[in-house]
Amino acid sequence: MQIVVNKDELKKRGSQIIGLSEEYNEKIREIKNISEMINTCWNGQDAETFTMMLTEKCIPALEQISKTIENFGQYLKQIPVIYDTLEKNAIETGEKEWFDAKWN
Repeated sequence: MQIVVNKDELKKRGSQIIGLSEEYNEKIREIKNISEMINTCWNGQDAETFTMMLTEKCIPALEQISKTIENFGQYLKQIPVIYDTLEKNAIETGEKEWFDAKWN
């Protein structure tokens, strides 16, 4: 089995995913702002319950999803660094031929 690594594309895609997680965070902030303003147009126990569930359950879950997406983007950006380290170690240990056969 041969593994092909396009380092530039991985960095690019990782950055794109991180950008999307930032956009997702902006949407979460918008939801927070709306939830804080709900009491201006909706009062009562049901409004309080809704707001509490949104702020205590939903928003933290959305923030965790955003963090997971960001971590995935960071991981993609790290793969080229790991690949370069493996290649460097293969050169230093005289295993460059094996490395090229598996990774290039």
